[in-house]
Amino acid sequence: MDLVMRNILVMPGNNPSMLLKAPCFNADGYIFDLEDAVFLKEKDAARRLVVKHVNKLGYKGCNICVRVNNEKGLLEKDIEAIANLDILAVIVPKCENAQIIQYVESLLDKYTINKEKKLKIMPVIESGKGVFNIQEIVGASQNIIVVHFGAGDYSSSIGANITKIGNELLFARSMIINACSIHNILAMDTPCLDLENEEVLRTEAENSRNLGFSGKIVINPRQIEIVNKVFTPSEKEIEFAKKIIKALDEASSGVISVDGKMIDIAITKKAEKILAIAKRIGVL
Repeated sequence: MDLVMRNILVMPGNNPSMLLKAPCFNADGYIFDLEDAVFLKEKDAARRLVVKHVNKLGYKGCNICVRVNNEKGLLEKDIEAIANLDILAVIVPKCENAQIIQYVESLLDKYTINKEKKLKIMPVIESGKGVFNIQEIVGASQNIIVVHFGAGDYSSSIGANITKIGNELLFARSMIINACSIHNILAMDTPCLDLENEEVLRTEAENSRNLGFSGKIVINPRQIEIVNKVFTPSEKEIEFAKKIIKALDEASSGVISVDGKMIDIAITKKAEKILAIAKRIGVL
């Protein structure tokens, strides 16, 4: 599917004023969170609130996703409640193996009335075990469209301290990106927790894009603009990609040169990908 997901904004499922404002923020996607953002005693009320707002407001074109709980009892209640909502996907936190994805699939099959509108799945990888099993997780369902990385829980699970440089997260990020690329799935990087320093956010987003992530989770609407800019191909990138495709069409041999740079198949594929992303976003 031609999905644009440069950012996805997390919103507490128990906050009615935030849920009402969702369409105003112009994010590529929204996470209505029933998990970490909601205390145990408020789970049932939050679930009802999310269902009420989706049914009432519709959120047409907003790519609404609901992050469910991964605990026995809560997970089943969450899936039953959201299975027939007009939303994009169910986000499954703390994914550590293929079995949880298969179980979520079985719940969706059980509760979905119109099977043609079955919700997509977005696993969250946030533990050493999840990273180790990433290949089997993304291969567990053709219904998976995006994988999220959660650095906070991941670093805790392996006993790492998160640093500005981020070397301690490089292995996990690379594993996730490689697995997603094999299965043609988008990968979303962990959010930036610094809400005041725009340069920190910009640097994190640039590093994420350079590694191969499709976008970045955001936890405040103020982060959307910077993240969007980083993950949107620039005019310079688009023009260079156009030159490559044009030169390739006119070439008489397999090796071409553009602006003094040798262009091979790998660079050509990257140019095609940049133009495809730009077209989906609407800047081409």
